Amino acid sequence: MDETTSIGPTLRSRREQLGWTQEYLAERSGLSTDYIGRIERGTRTASLQTIMRLARALDCDPGDLTGKTNRVQPIGDSSVLAVRDAVYDPALLLPGPPEGEPTPPRELMRTVEKGYGAYFSGEFGALAAMVPRLLTQCRDARHAHGITPVAAPYAHAYDLAAALLVHTGKDDAALAAIERAVLTAREGNDEFRPVSFLGTYAWVLLHMGRYREAESLVVRAADDIAPRMSDTDEPRLAAWGGLMMQAAVVTATDHRSDQAETYLAAARSAAVRMPQEQRRYWISFGPTQVAVQSTHIHTTLDQPDKALKAARDVQPNDLLSIQYGRHLLDVAQSQVARRRTDEAMVTAAKAHELSPEWFRHQRVADAVVEEIRRRKARPPEPLAAMLTTLRGN
Repeated sequence: MDETTSIGPTLRSRREQLGWTQEYLAERSGLSTDYIGRIERGTRTASLQTIMRLARALDCDPGDLTGKTNRVQPIGDSSVLAVRDAVYDPALLLPGPPEGEPTPPRELMRTVEKGYGAYFSGEFGALAAMVPRLLTQCRDARHAHGITPVAAPYAHAYDLAAALLVHTGKDDAALAAIERAVLTAREGNDEFRPVSFLGTYAWVLLHMGRYREAESLVVRAADDIAPRMSDTDEPRLAAWGGLMMQAAVVTATDHRSDQAETYLAAARSAAVRMPQEQRRYWISFGPTQVAVQSTHIHTTLDQPDKALKAARDVQPNDLLSIQYGRHLLDVAQSQVARRRTDEAMVTAAKAHELSPEWFRHQRVADAVVEEIRRRKARPPEPLAAMLTTLRGN
């Protein structure tokens, strides 16, 4: 099953704005005219890889075709645009002394912890309310205390901004935020913290269709910290293994299955040397994460039987809420591919229950739910609830 829902009307509109025929778009994108016609008529959905090719041919962002956008329910006067504006804050160009007492670095880190709690619970509105003020507090604290004691919370504040901005379709701002996270972390005194953000950087590049650049970034970073065969240094193993796992995901999304399997095997070799699942810098790595990403990779490569087999090794208690939710969507997608529709509905409903706000921002959720809807004459209650979350009807 393709990962995304129909982009037909948007594709047609963009093509016609440029004055192009379907034949010309087919030539530029390397797709067939018939295939493009079926996408535009809505009789064929487009895979993520196809959307990336069409977006590049049309010189637009993939999100412009998929309609990925901000669907966060604001809390008070919070807004995703305020998060974007905090990343692009003009005050960074001419920094001055803070107006009030600067926030101690330890208190900033406590706020960061709350931010990750909101993010991994899928509470995007709460996160949007938190991040702009946190970034301002970090900037003021840097002016007062210097960068070294503030580098860790400041970098994580930018990481939180990047994560939220990706989910809400603002990839350019997300890329700026995660770049600042990496550069800020490098001014601290932790060798592996900057490396941890490179995985997020590659994740943003993946959303932009920049697969080769994402792969190159994480592989080069992994080479710099590669452990020895007998190495038991857990921070190094987790950082290196996490980068290998990200490389596997990127190459699988680019449908380079052999390369993805090679990177995944490398990540697995690091995970087996870990006594248990590790969570450092709010990034998880260990046997369960390898099983989660194996499931995702085989789902992406249209290998549902392998995906469902890999899912058996996942320990849900090792996962945070939306980590488990994203895994469940992969399982549901593979169940749909095997025509196990009722099981897929139950699995997707579990993901929906974890956080409807997060669920409505997941492109794969839309695809899975739409496919289940097509197969059901009357939508049962769980399916109706998911449709309401995704489409408001």
